Amino acid sequence: MASPGVFGYGGAAAINDHVVGPIIVASSLAAAWPAVRSLRRVGLPAGLWMLVAPIFIGYPSIGGDLPDVVHVFGGLALAILALLGGATGERFGGGWASVLPFLRRQTRDEL
Repeated sequence: MASPGVFGYGGAAAINDHVVGPIIVASSLAAAWPAVRSLRRVGLPAGLWMLVAPIFIGYPSIGGDLPDVVHVFGGLALAILALLGGATGERFGGGWASVLPFLRRQTRDEL
């Protein structure tokens, strides 16, 4: 999100950064909570997009290829971290079955 301001570029590259950046930040912050840890998988397509975006969008060469390098390494790190993930250690909720009793499976004790 900050790259256009730091490196001073605009156009399609800046719009891409302003759209993809908040998606990455919001999903990463939400995935820190164990109950929605699976949201980390949003980082995989976002990271892969960051890898190929400089090719398709054509980031400007300001100060060499630094914006391209930042995007490629950032996207690679994001994709790897999305694949690694983390265990929750607890089980949360019960889905719709916790809200709608007729969806619950009966255990032997209940029969």
